[in-house]
Amino acid sequence: MSIDWKLLVQLRERHKLAAQEAVVHERRVAQEREAQVMQSRGVLDEQVQAKAALWQQASAGAIDMAALRQTAAWSGALDRHIAQARRQVADAEHLACLQEQRVLQRRNELRQACGDLTKAEQMQDRARTAQRQVAEMRAEDVAEEHAVQRWTARKPA
Repeated sequence: MSIDWKLLVQLRERHKLAAQEAVVHERRVAQEREAQVMQSRGVLDEQVQAKAALWQQASAGAIDMAALRQTAAWSGALDRHIAQARRQVADAEHLACLQEQRVLQRRNELRQACGDLTKAEQMQDRARTAQRQVAEMRAEDVAEEHAVQRWTARKPA
């Protein structure tokens, strides 16, 4: 059975290109995930700052019980918003982590595809070298056979 090395190299090149495209795609998605993490952290920071500002404003002046109750109610609402923002940050970080793992997996696949391509190219070169050697040996055999025939034809009987 003969292997078509040229076809195999072409196949390996296509695998390499597909792996490169997958890495680019996964990297782009990872950047989007990281942007989502940053946005979620920004929302969390805003909520924490809003709560701090609320209590700072409340403590700046004389406060009566009604104002204290209203401040505490707003503070509770902000606590819920902060908790939700923390969950969103955690979710975004988790998704970003999973995406980074996919990027690493795609990079490993690309390394494997590059290795397979290199191996196929090396085998193609070896096959070409072997074919050249066989052709050279055949040419030498033919030349030697012709030389023997000429020598026997000239040899006096």
